[in-house]
Amino acid sequence: MFSNAWQRYGFFLNAQTFDYFFLNIIQRQIKSQIIYLALYLFEYIKST
Repeated sequence: MFSNAWQRYGFFLNAQTFDYFFLNIIQRQIKSQIIYLALYLFEYIKST
């Protein structure tokens, strides 16, 4: 489904939209990793 939509609409995406899309994904991954790390550190400090 995604690949069909990508083939159909991918050519209409300009470079800005493309960059924005990937920056959003990267930012979301970084945020979730920071939250995971903070929770891990919190549990580690609590256990000592």
